[in-house]
Amino acid sequence: MPDVGGHARLVSSGQRTAVIRYLAPVTQESISELLMTIDQRISAGAARITLLIGTTGGSVFQGLCAYNYIRCLPVDVATCNLGRIESIGNVLYCAGRRRLAFAQSRFSFHGVRVGFAQGESLGQQDLASRMARAEMDAADVVSVIGTTCRKSPDEIRSAMDTCQILTSEEAVQWNLVHEVLPLGPVDASAIWGENVVRSIQDSGAMARE
Repeated sequence: MPDVGGHARLVSSGQRTAVIRYLAPVTQESISELLMTIDQRISAGAARITLLIGTTGGSVFQGLCAYNYIRCLPVDVATCNLGRIESIGNVLYCAGRRRLAFAQSRFSFHGVRVGFAQGESLGQQDLASRMARAEMDAADVVSVIGTTCRKSPDEIRSAMDTCQILTSEEAVQWNLVHEVLPLGPVDASAIWGENVVRSIQDSGAMARE
């Protein structure tokens, strides 16, 4: 099973912050589970969601659907790179209005790939159709990342064509990352939110659902 889990923490203000872990390839199963978890946390009263991501990428279709869904949510969403985000995972990461990373985090880009089943035989029209879909997928990925980073389509395509890998600091220069969390102990408010940390300090304990 994909490692998709989350928990919501009740804070003193009555607001809720949900932190959801997504460590999985981008597949129909994992994305369905992720979005269901998000829906559950919002239904429970979450006003802020932090999505912790580590992924090797996967389905462009699923990644783009998840991006659009998360961007439409009526809550604040932050994303955080737990270590490695590859391929379409970068689009999922871009869904965060606030985007965090650790010092050791990496962002890996490559072009859209077309898979073929073993022994599969395609006619010229079928092959052209599949390649056209791949080009449309690539254009959508370029659009999302380019808009997020305020970079031209040519810059994003170059990064994908050369399989560029960004460090967290380089990703800051790209405008992909807003803040790099330091090595060693992390200020809890960066992930959990100021209200959650304040509630711990006030009560000495964190209420759990």
